[in-house]
Amino acid sequence: MRLKARKAKEDLEKFLLQHEEMTSTLRFRKAEKLYEDCEEWMAVGDRDRKEIFEDVQHEVTKREKVNIPLSELLYIMLHFERWVVL
Repeated sequence: MRLKARKAKEDLEKFLLQHEEMTSTLRFRKAEKLYEDCEEWMAVGDRDRKEIFEDVQHEVTKREKVNIPLSELLYIMLHFERWVVL
């Protein structure tokens, strides 16, 4: 039984990390509605589900900070290059 519960938690974490709508701004209440029909979501109890969601959201937040959009990077390079001393 414990192995099954652990596998369900791992599957939920993997599912959330790969799901395109899982962002740093997604709220748990909206996620509940969004994922209510997903097998991975329903296989985990409420308390564990919320904890896993928060952990994944934290990881997604870190990833988003690292992945600066190219347009933003170009803007920074073009507008602040005069401050760079080579």
